[in-house]
Amino acid sequence: MCGFWKGENFIDKDPTEKIKPPRMDTEDKTLITDEQFVAILDAPDTSTYVGFRNKTLMMLLVDTGLRINEALRLRT
Repeated sequence: MCGFWKGENFIDKDPTEKIKPPRMDTEDKTLITDEQFVAILDAPDTSTYVGFRNKTLMMLLVDTGLRINEALRLRT
């Protein structure tokens, strides 16, 4: 818009000249495969308290999209 106004001589100087354009991500992010994801979820030993707790936390993170610090701060 400001470039148009400058081109039409409505303004003397384009105030947006020094604003940098947004950075664009150029490289694709690598994602884990479905098999790797299932292997991660199956890793905890759910027959122990710690394993059951860890699997429950992982499922909570996956299902809700919470960050780890948000999940760890949850209280009953």
